[in-house]
This record gives sequence, structure tokens and C-alpha cells, in this order.
Amino acid sequence: MSIDPGIKRLHIGLANTCNHRCTMCFIKDYSIVLQPIVWKERLTPLYRQLDEIMLAGGEPTFIDWTKEYVKYVLSINPKLKFSMFTNGHLFDDWWIQLFKERGTWVNFSLNAACKDTYLKVNKGGDWEAVIENIKKFRAALPEKTNMRINSSMVIAGDNFKEIAEFLQLSNDIGCNHASIFYDHNSKTIPDLDIEYTNKAIEVAKTLPNLAVWGLERFKQYIENSAKAVLPCGPINYNLYIDIYGDVRYCCLIVHPDGVIGNLYKNTLDEILNSEKAIKVKEMIKSGDLQYCSSYCSPLTKG
Repeated sequence: MSIDPGIKRLHIGLANTCNHRCTMCFIKDYSIVLQPIVWKERLTPLYRQLDEIMLAGGEPTFIDWTKEYVKYVLSINPKLKFSMFTNGHLFDDWWIQLFKERGTWVNFSLNAACKDTYLKVNKGGDWEAVIENIKKFRAALPEKTNMRINSSMVIAGDNFKEIAEFLQLSNDIGCNHASIFYDHNSKTIPDLDIEYTNKAIEVAKTLPNLAVWGLERFKQYIENSAKAVLPCGPINYNLYIDIYGDVRYCCLIVHPDGVIGNLYKNTLDEILNSEKAIKVKEMIKSGDLQYCSSYCSPLTKG
């Protein structure tokens, strides 16, 4: 058996450890850590063929061994690039240098357009520090850059009225991308008024240097008109490992039946060549997205 050579990107959850307690966060137990038998033993054969590793947590910059992990995977594959989901609170010079040299994108989870809202949603955060870190990162890059500096907002009861202002802020502090996320199963999503989304869509049209992802999709969600997003691209090149060692083709495969194996129980080649893995990949390639989240599937409210 062998590992599919088409897998070029790994999205890995290193630990649940985090310095924030965001209101919409799914984490219940912040003590769970991915063990070396997974990231240092069973994933090592995969590192050699990858182009990119997406770092996730928890909060990668707060996890005390993330830098060790970065150095380890680079010792296996010196050509690796990195992307990361971060709250930006501890995005210091070490991280700026890493992403300046080896970055593809960084997603800063702002979730707000002003300090008051930010502190309600990103509990434990430091608004001024995060904004300053984003500006410092932008200043360290060339004026014309391929680096995706992404801000994101997860829709919640405290922030949904300021989507438009969030987009404007993202543009003003140097971001060139912004993402709107939501969880259709989340109790933090209020009864939504389309007015705020329409306002944001109009503002986005005035920001030519800010690429906005997820806003139109969110509008479709509110209007119960979301269609399936096909064909699925990541199914061909992506792999997601969560902090429990569960393996999926993508983090947006949210149904338990979409898990194709666990790296504490089996090697990666055993998992990828299993009947379960083959079945799930064939399902998604055929357009059956029943295991996928509402970002991709035709599921709507309720």
C-alpha cells in the first residue's frame, strides 16, 4: 500500500490549547493535544510529498510546541509552505518572518468591527495588539504580494449587524481577503435580518483590493436558497487531521460518517487505502455531499 501522491496539502489540528474563549467556539476541552505518534511518526511519510501545511488549533501561536513542529516538518521537507488560522494575539516577529518567507495565507479571526464587539466575542483577546500585529505583518511584505492576508468573522449574535463595517476595517488595516463564516447548527446565530448582509454586499463592491469570500453564500443561507458547491476541489489534494487523530479529506466534512480512519489506530496508508476512504471520496466526487457542512452542501436553515 502507498499514500496517494495527489495529496499536496495537510490541514492539521495540533491541540485545543487556546488563549481566547470565543462565544461561538466548538471546543469543550482545551487540554487535548495531538500526540507525537501521530504528527512525528505516522504523518512523517506524508510530509515529504506536501506543498503546504495548514496550521490550526486551538490557537497555533499559543500552543507551546508549534514552533518545534514547524522546524520538524521543515527538516523533512525544506520546500514546505505554511498557512494558518490564528486569533493574531501572539502573531509576533517569529511568525511574521516565517510567513514572509514561507507563507501562502494567514487567517486572522477578528469576528468584529470594533473593540467593544470584539471583547464580547473573542473573550480574553486584546484588540489593539491584534490590529497592530496585522498592520505590522502587512508592512513587512512587499507592496504587491501574493500572500493572502485574510480577516474573518464568524457570525454570532453580538456581531451580525456590523458585517459591512468589518469589511471596511479589514481593508483599512491592510487585509486583502475577508471571509464570512457561519455554523447553521450554532445557537449563536440569531434571527437574521437580510438588511445587514445586503449592506455588506454593497460595501464590498466599493473595496476593489479586498476579495470577500462567503458573503453571498451567507445570504443564500439566510434566504434558504443555498445550492451545492460542485465540483469539490479539496477532495483531490487535501487531507485534514483533527486533534483526536481522526482523518477526513476536508475540515468541512462534519458528519461522523465522513471520518475515514484514526491515526492512533492505523497508519496513514492503511486508512487512505481502506474501503471507507474510497467510498467517501467516490461519494463526494459524484456530488453526494451529505457528510459536508452547509458551506458546501445544499443544506439551509433548520
